[in-house]
Amino acid sequence: MKQYKKGLKTAEQILKKSPDHGESRAMHGLLMFQLDQKEDGYREIEKGVELDPGSHIVWHAVRCYLKALTLDQHNFQILRDLASMQIHCAIMQVTFVDLYADTYKPHPPPRDWDFSEMLLYRNQILHESGDLDTTLSHLDVIEPLVCDVRAVREKRAQVLLEMGRQEQAMMAYAELVKTNPDCRTYVDGFIKASGERAEDVLEGLVVDYPKSNLMPVMYLNALPADSDAFESALRNYLEANIVRGVPSLWANLRQLYDDQIPTDAMVNGREPFRMWIEYFLAQHYDRTGEYAKAIEHAQRAVAEQPPKDTDSGNGGDAVTTTSSSSSAVTVPELLLLQARIYKHAGNAARARDLANAAREADLKDRYVNTKCVKYMLRADDLAIGGLALAANAYGLSLKRLHQIIAHFREFDDDQFDFHTYCLRKMTLRAYVDMLQWEDRSRAHAYFERAAQACVREYIRLYEAPAAVVKAQVAEAEEAVKEMAQGKDPDKDKHGSSMPDPDPLGLEYVGEADPLAQAAKIVKMLEAHHAKSVATHVLAFDVAYRQGRWVIAMRAVQKMVSVSVLGAGEPEMHVRAMMLAQRVGKDDVDGAVRGIVIKGLHELLAAGEPVPSELDVVAMNAHFDEAKSVVDGMLALGSPWSGTTFKQARQVWELVGAVGFGGSEEAAELAARLEESARAWFAIE
Repeated sequence: MKQYKKGLKTAEQILKKSPDHGESRAMHGLLMFQLDQKEDGYREIEKGVELDPGSHIVWHAVRCYLKALTLDQHNFQILRDLASMQIHCAIMQVTFVDLYADTYKPHPPPRDWDFSEMLLYRNQILHESGDLDTTLSHLDVIEPLVCDVRAVREKRAQVLLEMGRQEQAMMAYAELVKTNPDCRTYVDGFIKASGERAEDVLEGLVVDYPKSNLMPVMYLNALPADSDAFESALRNYLEANIVRGVPSLWANLRQLYDDQIPTDAMVNGREPFRMWIEYFLAQHYDRTGEYAKAIEHAQRAVAEQPPKDTDSGNGGDAVTTTSSSSSAVTVPELLLLQARIYKHAGNAARARDLANAAREADLKDRYVNTKCVKYMLRADDLAIGGLALAANAYGLSLKRLHQIIAHFREFDDDQFDFHTYCLRKMTLRAYVDMLQWEDRSRAHAYFERAAQACVREYIRLYEAPAAVVKAQVAEAEEAVKEMAQGKDPDKDKHGSSMPDPDPLGLEYVGEADPLAQAAKIVKMLEAHHAKSVATHVLAFDVAYRQGRWVIAMRAVQKMVSVSVLGAGEPEMHVRAMMLAQRVGKDDVDGAVRGIVIKGLHELLAAGEPVPSELDVVAMNAHFDEAKSVVDGMLALGSPWSGTTFKQARQVWELVGAVGFGGSEEAAELAARLEESARAWFAIE
């Protein structure tokens, strides 16, 4: 016997405790539908789709809409809601494009944008299906009716290249390059279609398009860094842009630093443009880790700057000032450059002061203001920036990081109501691109950074002494009480936002199993950032602490598979040593031990990895030899020679975290390494 009312009551009880449970919400809607509360049932099912679009119960709810539509075929509201749900769950038929096109067959509109987009989308589907011949012939048919002529040309060139019709493809890309010589896609397509060496093709294009900003950089990328042609082309490019005073010159050339580019030829530049020469050289030495030289050139650039009433870009007969103080700087970029150098050298406080000086030099510049805030956060200026991570405020830091992760979750929640809006406000192909973007929104770098930081913070919370966590909770509770007492009731009464019930994130500090929460976030990272070594490092760190040895071994294997260094990946060496030592203990099951040891043996035997000196330090630290290794390392005259401050930080963090599981002795050794590194990289 079907007990709909009893089921409805049970569903309501569940939703009182968990109002955001998508499956319960969808089931609640189905029960209401069966009890003839169809409109309310539709709304509940829509809400269920928003909360959990991947559930099988939600799909069953979609069938409910289909059944309703068969009973009332002319109900527009049901049809519209069903369409939104089908789009949201990706239940789409390709043939609907043909059915829509048939409605236009008697009288196709002349160059109508809606019809044009539909035709281009139809062509896109044909291309994605792999039928290149049909795609090309379809382009010829629809070209007179399409408004976006550039899109037709781009698609034709792309299809011709994929079909191997090189000569026709080259002609098609040549026409596109004429329209926009700074489009990398066009230039890359032209090079592929030509079948010649990239440097030979680009050499001709640089001559043909002298005003292009992209082609000279691509030409430099294609040339061998040790060739005379490279040095000549680099000199010409630098002189042309330095004369123009282009601040973004460094950003254009930064990609060349996979190889060492020669800079001696630029040191003796012409005096009128000396500021921009010094500006570029400072960025060069910053990139190579020679921070003292970098700051020296940055200060020279300040000394060569023109006064405020002179155009700093032309470098003509400007009267320069010899003051190197931040108050005398008239070009904010020079201050930001010095701030960046000090940041890379580990002096975050000095970097913050310089960034703030740059902000005060031009208060209307949003970019400079934003950079200043980031430097303040990095400098642990809690009074200004409120960086909870540096203060070991586990609750607040986890709360902030979860807010970033929740921001991406809101994209999913808002999708359902967004479909009908998008179709009215954007073109069809742009809408399809948006749908595809929604599926990969968590591939964004900000999500990756926030998720990684969140996992690391959960690990820190797990390893933190219970007394420290307890004291922190008590302190946070007291702070919350003080905040509540200090509030203005009249202000709160008229406030537009709801009060935060947990402003300091106490619910995260009280988490019973921090590693379980970290493991959930690791799964998201593995789904969207599987090609990142850091993802699998964190997967190992969580599994290792959970005692899941086989999963930890698989994480080590994935580090090797995704790293460009293969079996020479530094993170792999440290984790493999940790795992091998741990599974050798008696409390590990023999069968599990056999699987792990066999997997590690096959992994290390696959190549001949040669650990770097920094890895050896971390490995020896894990085998209780850290003190002697650190003593020997610090006894050297220049232990950090050839490294950057960022690499040095990785060493002392590894020694502190990996060496003895975060013990006081490991912290002391790490502090000694940090002190040595900061002294080595210190600049005036």
